[in-house]
Amino acid sequence: MTSSKVYLSLIVYLFFSLLQTVNAASDKTDPIMIPSPPSIAASSYILLDADSGKVLGENNADVKLPPASLTKIMAVYVVFTELSKGHLSLNENVTVSQKAWRTPGSRMFIEVNKQVTVQELLKGIIIQSGNDASVALAEHVAGDEATFAEMMNQQAAILGMKNSHFVNSMGLPDDDHYTTAQDLAILTRAMIR
Repeated sequence: MTSSKVYLSLIVYLFFSLLQTVNAASDKTDPIMIPSPPSIAASSYILLDADSGKVLGENNADVKLPPASLTKIMAVYVVFTELSKGHLSLNENVTVSQKAWRTPGSRMFIEVNKQVTVQELLKGIIIQSGNDASVALAEHVAGDEATFAEMMNQQAAILGMKNSHFVNSMGLPDDDHYTTAQDLAILTRAMIR
């Protein structure tokens, strides 16, 4: 036998020996080791698979809580819906109102009576959590923020968000402004789709 044939025979022998060892190890019924879940310092949460919707973990997922800036997920969803219907375009100009300019909290720092595109305002909401940008878009889409909040509530009903109610586009506190972790999971799955 030539040395190359000996070498090849040795490799084949080692491969099948290794394969038998792996098969013997896989036949054992050792339990799969799963670490304990982490401790989460949140009064309410839910973790689910975005594709299947299967809940992987939750705690108080149906408790109504003030959503604060998570409100902007719904505001952006409404704007994306209007974009997909052709009612808006990303390069459309929006005139910044006095109300939007004066909105408290986190800001994009848009100036009153200036023209800003829908795309720039979306970036201001998504990246900077700009309350001013959120109000400016709400006014542009619906005429005023209260009407936009009605659109948010209509969209919540369409999605099956049964424990949510919105009164503004940016999440400033109000007793009648609330949602749940479960409803936010419904919304974010819809946003991903």
